[in-house]
Amino acid sequence: MNKGWWLVMLAAAGCKPPVGAAVTSCEVPLLKTGAARDCTVEVVRFEGPTSAWFSTDSKNRKAKVRLELQVAKGQVKATVRRFEGEPLAFTVGQAPQVLELETSMGNNQRFELALEPLGAAVEGLTGTVNYSSP
Repeated sequence: MNKGWWLVMLAAAGCKPPVGAAVTSCEVPLLKTGAARDCTVEVVRFEGPTSAWFSTDSKNRKAKVRLELQVAKGQVKATVRRFEGEPLAFTVGQAPQVLELETSMGNNQRFELALEPLGAAVEGLTGTVNYSSP
C-alpha cells in the first residue's frame, strides 16, 4: 500500500498523520480538465526526508508551477523531481522562497516535491503549490 492511501486511511479513522509526513490538500474545480490547482503543503517536524506528489487529469505533459515555501525553524532542501531533465533543487529557510517553473510530468501526469531537512530540529514547513496543465 502506498503512503498516500495510508494517510487517507488515518484521516478517515480520525487519526493524525505522523508529524514528519508532508501533508497536502488541494482545491480542484469539478469537471474541469487541466484546471489550475491550489494546494497547501505542511510538515510539522522533520524526522527525515519526505515528499509529496502532485498530479493532473490533463493529457498535457507540462505543468506551470508556482511554489512558495518557508520553515519556522532550520532549513530544508526542496527538490522538484521532473519526468525529463535534471531535478531542480533550492534551499528553504525562514524567509519565504518563491519559485516559478514549467515542469514535465511524463505519462503519469505528475511531479514530486521532495523535502529533506538540512540539520537537526527542522520544524514548521508551510507553503503553497499552485499548478496548471492546460
